[in-house]
Amino acid sequence: MKATVSHYKEGFDSIRSLVDVGGGTSGALAEIVKSYPHIKVINFDLPHFVATTPMCEGVIHVGGDMFDPIPNVDAVFMKWILHDWNDEACVKILKSYRNAISDKNGKLVFVVIFVQEDDNNIFGDMGLVFDLLMFAHTTSGKERTE
Repeated sequence: MKATVSHYKEGFDSIRSLVDVGGGTSGALAEIVKSYPHIKVINFDLPHFVATTPMCEGVIHVGGDMFDPIPNVDAVFMKWILHDWNDEACVKILKSYRNAISDKNGKLVFVVIFVQEDDNNIFGDMGLVFDLLMFAHTTSGKERTE
């Protein structure tokens, strides 16, 4: 996340509000808030999960389901989410989130690992690790090329 925050500086500078869908323990948001305290951030995850998530300064925790409407914001942030779902579910998620983005200048920020078509894997064994996670935790997820 430190690399993402430092390399996407211009993108984060213009954001006033952001929701992290499937934000988990809000580690990614903590890094964003640390560097961009002007952003109002929301950790959006399943209600039973956010109920036990530690409080983090500058982060609001909201319980919900990623297939239902999410809070209206300037930017939707998703880290390692879409690879858990098939193409149809991803389209549904993305169409729904487009409605949550507040204006024409809104953003959808993805942090993903793409499969390289030429087998040139710059992330080492991380692709294998994600494949194993998908085998264990999903029924229809898949890694995608850019």
